[in-house]
Amino acid sequence: MGIWEPAQTGPYAILLKGCKKIVGRRVMNEQLLLKRITSNPEIFGGKPIIRGMRISVELLLSLMAQGESVEVLLEDYPDLIREDIQACCMITQAGNGVL
Repeated sequence: MGIWEPAQTGPYAILLKGCKKIVGRRVMNEQLLLKRITSNPEIFGGKPIIRGMRISVELLLSLMAQGESVEVLLEDYPDLIREDIQACCMITQAGNGVL
């Protein structure tokens, strides 16, 4: 497990820019948002996941880095809500998410 560092160029730079827009529309405080990110050794070997579901933070960030919009993610993963994606973006903006 390593420390994830945001890139200055490439797909993750695009992701960071998109995340700034999403997190800017925060409806929950940071602490409540970050509680949405959990870890369970039984699911994906303990990687950060969304609310105990089998949807990893890494997957969502990767899809967003490839250009998927929040609306498409919410449509493709109906158990997600916008705040779940905001929580992923908060980890990205902090630059210290362990993925």
